[in-house]
Amino acid sequence: MEITPGMMLLRVALLCRVPSGIRSLTAGIMILKSYSSLRLFPRLVLAALALCSLACGQQAKAVSDEIDSKGAASVVKKLNSSNGSQWKALIRGIETGAPEWLVVARKLSTATDAGRTTDLYFALSLALTRNAEGVLSILGPNLPVEKVCTVPYIEPDEKTIRTYRLKARSSLRKVTSAELESKKKACLKALEQ
Repeated sequence: MEITPGMMLLRVALLCRVPSGIRSLTAGIMILKSYSSLRLFPRLVLAALALCSLACGQQAKAVSDEIDSKGAASVVKKLNSSNGSQWKALIRGIETGAPEWLVVARKLSTATDAGRTTDLYFALSLALTRNAEGVLSILGPNLPVEKVCTVPYIEPDEKTIRTYRLKARSSLRKVTSAELESKKKACLKALEQ
């Protein structure tokens, strides 16, 4: 059976059904490229990325809706059941900084234990480099500036610290909202400690 570009597009899009599939997207695109003509390739990649974004947004909405209906504590317990792979996938979603996933992080922050709260802080620290405005907008009592605006690694080397801080500062400088200015300043200050 001949594999058409449309079939390959579907395969790439299916990789995006879970946040961990995003990491496999590059592999999927390479497979797609091998089966498609160079003229068609850019359009197929754009379509696959659009489908990927849609699938990830729908996943975040489903988790958010479940939190609203069953409560954050119940959802945290469910996500951590068995081997915790669902929790890990959720954390990878939050790390993207996508607004839908930031809503999920804010809602879950009220019901996590110490270890899971640290996971959220680290994921939001990584999201800060991708969507500083979104992360700043959800900071508050359960997600304090000094916990989120920090290097999200355990015992990082100096190069990792410098690289992260550079990315985070760059992202924060792009935030122009007057209502987020105090959080932005506090975050920049916290990053230096």
